[in-house]
Amino acid sequence: MRGVVYKDFCLCFKAVDKWGLLVMGAVMALFTAVGGVYAGMLISLGLGIYGGMLNLLAVEKETKVNWVNYQRTLPLSGGKAVGGKYAAVLLTALLGAAGAVVSNLVFFAVYGRFAPVELELSVLMAAVTPVVWTAASLPVYYWFGGQASQCANMLPFLPLLAFLRHIGDGGAGWAPALVSMCGGAVWCVPMCVLAAAVFAASWAVSTAGYVRRR
Repeated sequence: MRGVVYKDFCLCFKAVDKWGLLVMGAVMALFTAVGGVYAGMLISLGLGIYGGMLNLLAVEKETKVNWVNYQRTLPLSGGKAVGGKYAAVLLTALLGAAGAVVSNLVFFAVYGRFAPVELELSVLMAAVTPVVWTAASLPVYYWFGGQASQCANMLPFLPLLAFLRHIGDGGAGWAPALVSMCGGAVWCVPMCVLAAAVFAASWAVSTAGYVRRR
């Protein structure tokens, strides 16, 4: 099991390439330029999106080499075989949350302020975004294969592109509105519980799909 988790986690980093880094660098620069005091929140969202993309690119790499066909020959139960990928998603979410803490602390220092609510929301966005994104995509992969999964992976890019265009036009006003609406950590716990429930349900559905095609 540990070997499967290690393989899936390392595969996420093998999905990093120079073009992806250039695109994310440009997005982070845009967020820094237009975000002002809320730049840390925007960058945290970017980290969450990038973490989700790396996990999905790792799935695409597996599809190209037909890894699932080989994995089915290993002495692993369906839950453990699928669970390695879900564990890797959680590890990347933890890295994103750590990046959110660092980025927010940097901008808190730059602007001479400390906002606990913004920090909590930033960590939540960085951690939950890849979890929910991959939770929606992985069952498609295990039930219908790589090509169907690639199509499903593209769907979140449509609202993402619209959001980036909105940000590029100077529309970063959603960040203070979100902070004002939440007003504290009361929303964080229900959101985490909901994300955990969706993630667990996704794992169960993916495991059923993996076993069915075994």
